[in-house]
Amino acid sequence: MTRRRRRVLLAVSLALAGLVGGYAAVRAATTFEVVVGLGDHVVPGRLAPIRLTFTGLPGDAARLRVLQDVGNAWRGETTMSFEVPLVLSDAGDCEEVFPLYDVAFPLRIELLSANGRVLAQKEVELRSKKEDEPFPVVVGAFSTPFADQSVLLSPAELPRDWSAYAAAESVWIGRTRDGLDADRWDALARWVLSGGTLVVFTGGDFFLLDAPRLRDLLPIANPILTEREDGTRALTGDLRGDATVLLSKEGVPWLVAARYGGGSVLFVSTDAFSLDREEFAEIRGHVPPARALSLVEATSDLLDRQPIDHPDAWVAVLLVGLAIIALLSLVARCEWRPSRGLALLGVFGLLALSSCLYMYANPSRVVSDMYQTNTRVSVYGSLGVSVSCSALFSSSRRPAEAEVRLDSAPFELLPRSFESGSYNLSYNEGTARIELAPGERRLLAAQETAPARLQARLNGDEEVRLTSRLPQRIPDALLLIDGEAFLLPAIEPREATVYLGSPLPSGMIHLGAEGGPLERLLAAGARTLPLDRGAWLVAGEVTEMKRAGDGVRTKVRDVSLYVVEVVRD
Repeated sequence: MTRRRRRVLLAVSLALAGLVGGYAAVRAATTFEVVVGLGDHVVPGRLAPIRLTFTGLPGDAARLRVLQDVGNAWRGETTMSFEVPLVLSDAGDCEEVFPLYDVAFPLRIELLSANGRVLAQKEVELRSKKEDEPFPVVVGAFSTPFADQSVLLSPAELPRDWSAYAAAESVWIGRTRDGLDADRWDALARWVLSGGTLVVFTGGDFFLLDAPRLRDLLPIANPILTEREDGTRALTGDLRGDATVLLSKEGVPWLVAARYGGGSVLFVSTDAFSLDREEFAEIRGHVPPARALSLVEATSDLLDRQPIDHPDAWVAVLLVGLAIIALLSLVARCEWRPSRGLALLGVFGLLALSSCLYMYANPSRVVSDMYQTNTRVSVYGSLGVSVSCSALFSSSRRPAEAEVRLDSAPFELLPRSFESGSYNLSYNEGTARIELAPGERRLLAAQETAPARLQARLNGDEEVRLTSRLPQRIPDALLLIDGEAFLLPAIEPREATVYLGSPLPSGMIHLGAEGGPLERLLAAGARTLPLDRGAWLVAGEVTEMKRAGDGVRTKVRDVSLYVVEVVRD
């Protein structure tokens, strides 16, 4: 080899080594910090936010995968896997919400490229973050320290997703330097709409917090800052329709509560530094805990009530007849003349073909391998939230895979033992994939943000103005006014004015078929939403379909309920 060739080979080798070394250095520099839960506190069995802050994020980073092992030696073990696109906020961090099942095992978080290559990974220990019960979340500064179980957050640490507050018993907003941004106010409003509890201290700090969404939340309208004789500044205004004064001082309200959707907003007219310890204790005695809207029990019950497909009685008779003809044809070929046996075989073949064509043309007569019931309750005010649940049952004789479409990472209710089948759950870009053993049932629950596509405005006592931006017609609807029910026609996807007739007889609130799926779902929603007070529009639809794929025939029932808080003129 000539000297020139050796120099070229040496230069190429050094260049390749530099590229490999540079690539490895970039990969080694890709790290991220993780905060799990509200202020690093989690409650097992609830959703929790996960916030990641990256250093040296590579350009091909595209996905995020979270893995969690669940169980133990005697219960069995399984793995939950959640994979979502990597979405960065304006601040450069990433915030997602995932269910947390157990704190015995660490959480494994992986940063992936578009083709699935692991770019960086980290394990997060959860034992030290565990809380047994939901806890108060305190935002900003207060003159009096809260109870030991409360968690203190800065405004920047508040999640931007309403479902991330699942571990919060209540949220208290005190003195903040710059207030809260619009995304966090919207997240808090959606959480309250779904059943959360918000306590807001105002007074002289009101204009630091002031935002359009806060004014929508407050139980007073037209707020005005006044000064009392003792020099304390207090926020006053016109009480909204259902607002209640819980505490007052010298005839001036200083604690006012009002309903907001399914939750509560408590308004303190002074700032967080104008109250003593006893007054704080008095406020805490009036703060109700958050109530989560759950559809698990109702969905499981609706799955139990879903009719099981059986072959038609005439099909059974036909099959028995075919079996007899088959037997006779075999006997004929053995003991009779072959021509007569061939004739019987021809008849048998014709009947068998007719049976197959009949069952193909009537799929509802074919036994399904899997039964699936999907429920969804969408709650609309000025914003919207959606709570959904899917229940599945496998009647197949072999393990069957199922896909469930969900807009957020689902929480699965797990049994005490995993021995009956595989309870691995994989969630990837809106699709949850699970495998069901024969005779097994599964339950998945999810919480999602939803635009307010259905609105209602009550004009006096005789008519209601409906605005529907839903893509489909809703066949069943009721208007509830202080416990009285008015039957409405089907809601079309447009604006319409409906004139109210006489209310239904007392105690008769039937939505859809009496005792049917919509009534069952409405009863589940009424446990969280105060439908007996105020004005509400409730509407719903039930659809059924058959779906076949990968050799699995699934009978699907979808039950959707829309609950709208009606605006009164």
